[in-house]
Amino acid sequence: AGEDPPYRTPNTVISTPSELMANAGFDAELFRVISPYVTALP
Repeated sequence: AGEDPPYRTPNTVISTPSELMANAGFDAELFRVISPYVTALP
């Protein structure tokens, strides 16, 4: 189940770690816990 319209085309990179929040299952608490371990390269 995705967003309607889709947030982003499949198989593309993320620009910032905060983009994970757009995915189903990610909320502020989960992002807070994993954010020290997540990096997005430009």
